[in-house]
Amino acid sequence: MARVLVIEDHENLRTAIRQVLEDHSYIVADAATGRAGVVLLRTFAADLAIVDTFTFDQNGSETLRAVRRKWPQVKLLAISGWQSKPGSETLSAAQDFGAHGVLTKPFGTREFLRAVETVLTGSMKDTRDGGLSANLRQSADVRQSSQAS
Repeated sequence: MARVLVIEDHENLRTAIRQVLEDHSYIVADAATGRAGVVLLRTFAADLAIVDTFTFDQNGSETLRAVRRKWPQVKLLAISGWQSKPGSETLSAAQDFGAHGVLTKPFGTREFLRAVETVLTGSMKDTRDGGLSANLRQSADVRQSSQAS
């Protein structure tokens, strides 16, 4: 099964993501900061890195660029809650820095697992082409607005 590195600074979410992945037979390592994640990649041969676009020590674009530069074979899935804020282009910018897919927080388990598998298989399309990334964000936006109602 695939090896996944989770870089997420919120411990509860990092633990939940790890548990979901392990429950679905993924081999998982995790880090609380972008820098720690990059260091961990030296010894953990990940197939996929899930990168929060904002961690305490650096923004996700720095982490994405570092991973892309040193380990170009690693697929990247950027996650962020900032996309829902007006004027935020965080996840769109993540693709410019090498992310293969993006997912807006909060997300459900099925949506998350679909994004992981889609990025791993290389079938996730760029949001600028109206592909699955955009659909994942739209479904999260719909869920957020229905929760707010």
